Amino acid sequence: MKSTSYPTALKRGLIVGLELQTLFLLFSVIVISPVVSADDGVSKGEPFTKKVSENSDPIMLEFDGTASREEVEGRIEKTLDSLRELGRYYVTATLKSSLKVGEDVRYRYLIEPGPQVAIEKLEFNGANRTNHKLLNDLANIKRGALLSPAALTRASEALSRYDFISVRGDPQAFANDNLASATVRFLMREEPTFKADGAFGYDPSGEGSFVGSLNLGLTNFLGGGRRALLEIDRRNRERSSVSITYIQPTTWLGVGTSSIRIHTRDFSSEFYEFGFAMSLNKYLSPVLSFETNVSFKNTQPALSERAPYNSYTFGFVGEYKHRDSRSLGRQPRGNSALLRWSASYVRREATRNTNSASISDIETSATQSESSNDLRLSAEFRKRKTIGASLSVVTSIAIAQILSENKSLPLAEKYLVGGSNYLRGYRANQFAVEKFAAVSAQPEILLGEGAVYPFIDYALLYDSGAKSEKFGYGMGFRLKTQERFLTLELGWGERFSFDDAWLTIQLHDYFSN
Repeated sequence: MKSTSYPTALKRGLIVGLELQTLFLLFSVIVISPVVSADDGVSKGEPFTKKVSENSDPIMLEFDGTASREEVEGRIEKTLDSLRELGRYYVTATLKSSLKVGEDVRYRYLIEPGPQVAIEKLEFNGANRTNHKLLNDLANIKRGALLSPAALTRASEALSRYDFISVRGDPQAFANDNLASATVRFLMREEPTFKADGAFGYDPSGEGSFVGSLNLGLTNFLGGGRRALLEIDRRNRERSSVSITYIQPTTWLGVGTSSIRIHTRDFSSEFYEFGFAMSLNKYLSPVLSFETNVSFKNTQPALSERAPYNSYTFGFVGEYKHRDSRSLGRQPRGNSALLRWSASYVRREATRNTNSASISDIETSATQSESSNDLRLSAEFRKRKTIGASLSVVTSIAIAQILSENKSLPLAEKYLVGGSNYLRGYRANQFAVEKFAAVSAQPEILLGEGAVYPFIDYALLYDSGAKSEKFGYGMGFRLKTQERFLTLELGWGERFSFDDAWLTIQLHDYFSN
């Protein structure tokens, strides 16, 4: 950066070249005494915005004339944004003069930083049932913190993580009389207390039958952001599951959620399973969360010669989720990305079944137990890219593997793939595997609040040393508004025949209390 020498007679002003933190080009700053002088620390190399943020007195800026009016205004706006982020939320810039020198025009702006503004309180308009103290905690912004655009964005994103309430529009800051503090007001939308989701399909195999799932829930009951869910799932005539889950927000060790879940799975000709799990999920940033979980389950094989066993699991789940402003509503528009990864350690302990042992073995095997250790690893990435006003492309990739001491895993421990679970065009959970990789592509033509789309799914399946490839493809239709959600998909697997088509209907409805 060049420096310029001036006659000692110039005592009232000092022109210093400064490189601003947020500007791409250099401009000259005229510091008018006694506002800020060179002795106060305004010298070459010091960040200008930081210095101004420490002093609320006005400062005059003069641009050397090499930039156009539009470029100057752009640089001024960037400077103001930087000062707002440093707490000078009501900083202003006023054009004081413009002087034409030859072909160039010199602009002089008066920057008035104003006081640093502290957040005095938060208000949540529209949150009639929800406890406002809870919302203050979940917003993750404290009273007395400096008011800045970034702080307001973080608070909105923090509140938007929870599915019992959402933020509508941008928060507004209302200054108090002295401009040193402000009240921040959020416009909120509460979800209805009762919620019902469902997915239904037709299984053409055999004589044909209808399958599906039904999810009933209470959301934000008693105003504390709590949720209670009942999920009933019938994948085919011989496979069903039921689970009850309780979730509540927590502020212990940071904002997040905690949950307890009890479930059963009844695969009548294969096994029956009962288990429970606990998890603690913490939001590390507006886009990143981390979960720890522990669980226990007891599995009873249907065949008497197989021993029942208990499983103990300890795991971690990380999630990165980003959505731009167009994706924050319920209608999936704009660009979004989701990356989820998990790792869990599973210890299985099985007691030998003495009913199938020979008489000579009973004495030595009746109290003997077997144990094994598994490591389960998985990762999933999904991306939505909107191209223009009427086209979105959704792509996904998922991989999962079980590393086990046993060469053959029980069915209840394997990954279940098929149907809406990574491979459309097949029966739900049709394939039980130890390892898989799946990819999917889905270009969507957006039609108002709905969309029509073709899809193609591909999966590599590995089980007991055998490898297989599966393709699924079809067409789908989605209608989504603020109050209900409907998806209809018609998919095929290995053969294209209307007799072999899989029809899936997903319903998502809300009912006010």
